[in-house]
Amino acid sequence: MRIEDNSNLSTTAPGQTAPSQAASPASKSGSAQAATEAADGLQLSNFAGSLSKIMQSNSATRADRVAQLTAAVRSGTYQVDPQAVSRAIVDHIVSTSQSAQ
Repeated sequence: MRIEDNSNLSTTAPGQTAPSQAASPASKSGSAQAATEAADGLQLSNFAGSLSKIMQSNSATRADRVAQLTAAVRSGTYQVDPQAVSRAIVDHIVSTSQSAQ
C-alpha cells in the first residue's frame, strides 16, 4: 500500500514521522477545522498483523506448491482440470453478485 501526502505540509523523508506542530493562536479560536486537524491520525487494525502472520505461516507450504507447479509447467506435464476452473469461475461470480446486493 502506498500513501501519498499531497498536502505539502510535511517535509520529512518517506518512512519518517513529522514532528508535532503546535497550533497557532489564530487556530485556537475553536474552529472546527483546527479540532479536526488535531484529531487526524492513522490507526491500523489487528487484521493487518493477523494477515501477515497467516501469510508467513503458509509461505513454506505455498513455496513448495509453487515449485511443484513450476516444475510441472516446465516439463509439460501440468494438466488443467476444466471442471475445477469452471466451478471456480461460477463460485466467484456468485460470491461477487451476492456481495453487491
